[in-house]
Amino acid sequence: MTYWALLFFLLLWGAPFLYGQDPKPEGLHGQLKGDVHWCGEVLVDGDLQIDPQSTLSIAAGTLVHIAERDVTKGGWNPELVEMHIKGRVDIVGSAANPVRFLSANPTGSWHGLVLQSKDESAKPSVIESTYFSGAISAIQVPMGAPRIRDCVFINCVTGIEVGSAYANRRVLAISGNLATPEVQGCRFSSCETGIFAELNGSPDIRNCVFYRCTTGLGNDRKGLSYQLYDPGCIVERCALINNQSAIRGQALVRNSIFLKNTVVLRLSNFHARYSTQIDHVAMQSNLFWRNRTRIQGETGLNITAITGDPAFVGPLDDLGGPGVALLPCLKLKPNSAARNMGADGGDLGPFGFGAGQKDQLCWQTSGEKVKVFQMLPMKRNGQEVKLKRILRGRPNAGKKVGKQWWVSPALGKQGELDVIECFGKSNIGLYLYFAINGDKGSHSLELNGDVETVDIFLNGKEVYGLKTRRRFSSAGISFHLPLKKGTNRVLLRLQTWGSRPRFGCAIHGPAKLEEIASSPIGTMKSAKARLFEKSGRRSIVVTTGSPLNWTDTGKINLVEILNARGRIELGTSGMRVKILSKSKLRISGLSPRAIKGMQLRLKGLHNPDGQEYPTIDNILVR
Repeated sequence: MTYWALLFFLLLWGAPFLYGQDPKPEGLHGQLKGDVHWCGEVLVDGDLQIDPQSTLSIAAGTLVHIAERDVTKGGWNPELVEMHIKGRVDIVGSAANPVRFLSANPTGSWHGLVLQSKDESAKPSVIESTYFSGAISAIQVPMGAPRIRDCVFINCVTGIEVGSAYANRRVLAISGNLATPEVQGCRFSSCETGIFAELNGSPDIRNCVFYRCTTGLGNDRKGLSYQLYDPGCIVERCALINNQSAIRGQALVRNSIFLKNTVVLRLSNFHARYSTQIDHVAMQSNLFWRNRTRIQGETGLNITAITGDPAFVGPLDDLGGPGVALLPCLKLKPNSAARNMGADGGDLGPFGFGAGQKDQLCWQTSGEKVKVFQMLPMKRNGQEVKLKRILRGRPNAGKKVGKQWWVSPALGKQGELDVIECFGKSNIGLYLYFAINGDKGSHSLELNGDVETVDIFLNGKEVYGLKTRRRFSSAGISFHLPLKKGTNRVLLRLQTWGSRPRFGCAIHGPAKLEEIASSPIGTMKSAKARLFEKSGRRSIVVTTGSPLNWTDTGKINLVEILNARGRIELGTSGMRVKILSKSKLRISGLSPRAIKGMQLRLKGLHNPDGQEYPTIDNILVR
């Protein structure tokens, strides 16, 4: 071989080695033990499992290639790659360096990530600034409460599945508590279903956009339509644009924009059968513009409709393109009909921000509203509270009933009780107690609320039992109570329903409500707050001097941020509160205007016995 021929051979075949080019990544599959960290380029060529005690962390900028075929030929779908995460997943990309999951077959498909962590005490999984394409179900959340933020789902059959797990034309109900993921700032484009929710799914969806999907969100998938248990999807400040069906099935939707959809609301086959009996969809302060059909199917929908051009900056075709942050094309022009139209006084849509909470309650009654209850969850620590023990004794604030505590909840200004604020999403069954003092005779008791069943006990005996499904509305339902002279003890056993269950109670007649002593609870010894910033996102960590016991991330109006003059500086829309430990909580979802020197006011924190601490003022953010 001549010198020139040898040189040509080396340049043609040996260039990758001469110039140090990285070889193609080795395929990963099977069970990965211990904590696993990915960066650079990764190839997943078969089904992959992460142990319950392990964490899969993926660095910003990582490119995850998914093989076209599963080399293991196992799992739920022998042909497609599945990633089963029974521990934690920590994927933290950024707008400049997103994490990307790309299928080797551009037209699909790989199965997706299945998050199956059963350890509720562990930190939740986090998936941020990540790009998914060509997946059957890009992320499946059959249980738990992962955070999914600033992600993009393009050309997927399903972007996020909540409450169940799709497995080779089957739907699996994996045992566990409610599936309540936080989905914030995400984009779903050209998917058959953006977010699919069924069985025990209750995703909290905020500041997201659904663009050119067959179904934006709901319990519908091509070839499959299944029952969705309460409470369903909670949707806040989203934009649903150019979808065939924006929402299908059950949801609570507020402060959102519907533009050029074929159908805004389409009832699923399951819900259509009960649509004349159940007001299962609540829509409040939403804007509608140039949709072909608003509602398809019969329903008693109570809707606060706003019409007008949202006047997005545009062009909206950008929603089908690259990038993982909310795109500026969704910002509102000054003349937008969505300006200052939110239920909380702020703008509608993904870039909207609350300007202060407004009281939207419209319950009208001629009776005296019960504004002081003592209450108890039906279950605590997984054990049913025994009704006989409650009926034998008179509940007293701060006193034990068996192994339980009665607490006095804080009610709204017009006597409405927010059940989630008291016991969280996992406890929608409760006992309510109050006392009436009057003469012997018949008086009327009016109930109003998101109630599935109610049993009324008077002086230790059951007098009414009702099974119904109704929404909190302007009119209640009345029952006659045969009172004795003197003190009458009223106990209500309620099973509520819906996304944000509320309840109210009033009495009609000359009888008077007896005073109930407030629960004697300890005061919060101290609290301090620090502001943190990571990847452009700001959060506040509060450390308290007394133990906490609150885990529900859907708590409403817990935090107020005040300026140096004591005035509320920022609204609470989009904020999230999470208990990190027995004495530490984190406030995230803050406005970019959040700075050091602000003051916090915390309301509704509970101690380990379930009793509420007084409001904590003047916590300086350092």
